[in-house]
Amino acid sequence: MSESMTPSPDSVVSQWLANLSPDQKDLFCGEDAVRSFSARLAVGLGEEIADAEVVAVLGPQAVPFFRYAQRSLHGFVRRTTGEPAFCHSADIALRALDLGYSARIVQAALLHDTVEDRSKSLEQVLAHLAEIESLFGWEMAQDVRHSTNVYSVILRNLDSKVSHDLSFDDSAKPALLKGIDDVRREMPEDLRHKFRHEFSQLLDYFVHHVDLSEGARKARVDRKYTAVSELRLRSYQLFVEDIHTDARYRHGLGKGFHDVTLVVKSLDLIDNLRTSEVANFASLERILLKAETFLDCTFFLHDEVRAMSHVSTSLIQLYDYLKYHLVEQLLERKRALIFLADTRFAFLADYLMREVVRLQAKYKVHGNPLTELVDLRQVLRGHNLAVDSRATRR
Repeated sequence: MSESMTPSPDSVVSQWLANLSPDQKDLFCGEDAVRSFSARLAVGLGEEIADAEVVAVLGPQAVPFFRYAQRSLHGFVRRTTGEPAFCHSADIALRALDLGYSARIVQAALLHDTVEDRSKSLEQVLAHLAEIESLFGWEMAQDVRHSTNVYSVILRNLDSKVSHDLSFDDSAKPALLKGIDDVRREMPEDLRHKFRHEFSQLLDYFVHHVDLSEGARKARVDRKYTAVSELRLRSYQLFVEDIHTDARYRHGLGKGFHDVTLVVKSLDLIDNLRTSEVANFASLERILLKAETFLDCTFFLHDEVRAMSHVSTSLIQLYDYLKYHLVEQLLERKRALIFLADTRFAFLADYLMREVVRLQAKYKVHGNPLTELVDLRQVLRGHNLAVDSRATRR
């Protein structure tokens, strides 16, 4: 074919769009504007985005939440991608909107990292939460509170309390327990009281039962990886347990189901899965463990949700959306590594394939994950838009 007869990329795309059904075309409404919006945030041009554009992309109520998160996270960078940290929060908000979630969830998504990313101490956690409550109210501050992994903040302070040479077995636990108790004792009484639940979970329950043995393998590769590093990673379980406890009890057990933080954390994990490094074994293993922990710790909620006929939540469908994303993203990384299988990445390609097979069986992920994700997106949109419509009529 001569060069003059070769169709331009624009004409190919236009022809493809022209052949889509009306339902499929809906998938692309506003896509260029959203892509431009997200891309400018990724390259540090967020200050150029006017309030009118925030309204056009995220809705009329989003501006103060967007600006607060933008200011709060300015200068912070994501470890996995090197992009501004706020891109992650904004993209979760965009995904929430795409799935038909309410303005409330979009707002919580924008704010969800504004405390944890900025807080090196529990004093800072409280100060930032107080600021959010003064600006956006108690309920939103509670949503951000339960999006903040306080256990991780506590354990960051443990490094200076214990030896970096602790073994990755039960012999390390007395030193870890003493270090956590030292962190607690050095705090003012009112601070200890406010975080008594988290310290109790660590000191009375979690450290005694946690398995640290996997950390030994990681320490062979990374000499900075310690027993405290493994404890921090494993404590994600406590964080997820607190999230689902809040969902069940915020408005009284059996009286309602507060799913805001569960939704935001699900979308947070999906974005982390999609942006995890392709050839970084430690990064992939870390996000896989977190996603699997979240799925395992929230599965029991399905029966409770089904039993509450007065509650409208998309939790079960979102659970499926997350598990299909988990498998699909592992498959994507396996495909990306296939041409490196004759190099040092061969073990990673094999690991990903084994994990895909295991997770497909464990979570009953059948068929083509991409096809299932398209269908689940429509199911979630339909459910959430119907719920939002009913709420608006009230």
